[in-house]
Amino acid sequence: MSRSGSPYAAPTDADRRPTLIGVSTVDGITPVPLEVNPVTFRLLVDAIANLNPAAGGGWKPFFVNNLTTTVTVSSVAGKFGGYMIINLNSAPAYIQVFDTVGAVTLGTTVPTFVLTLPSNATPANGIAANMEPANGILMANGIKIAATTTASGATTVSTGINGSIFYV
Repeated sequence: MSRSGSPYAAPTDADRRPTLIGVSTVDGITPVPLEVNPVTFRLLVDAIANLNPAAGGGWKPFFVNNLTTTVTVSSVAGKFGGYMIINLNSAPAYIQVFDTVGAVTLGTTVPTFVLTLPSNATPANGIAANMEPANGILMANGIKIAATTTASGATTVSTGINGSIFYV
């Protein structure tokens, strides 16, 4: 029981600090995480207000089919929720992820973060890159991705990568 006498205790983050939560207006009981934008210091309701699949919530998949160019995953603010991708190239590949809806110039535009994909993956050998951050990664503008031969370079992969990106 919490100090306030409520049977519900606020969840805590990795540093054991209380996390702010609200309640969904959809059903009146579903907890909704709240966060503060580190740039504007505004309180934000989590973009994943309802992850209950029965209520139509949850991560949206974006199918990556032979990715060799920059593509837009989402053109609105939201969260990057993870990925499952294979790289058929003989060298590692890198997914550059950009928090933008604007133009991206590979090798010049700095990625927000980069994902490394192991080489020589096939469905048969099971080598793949997978990640699912617990609450997603906040993207203030939108999500664009590109598959390149170096972490911040301009050269795209010769053989496209395949899999799924999850976002909301």
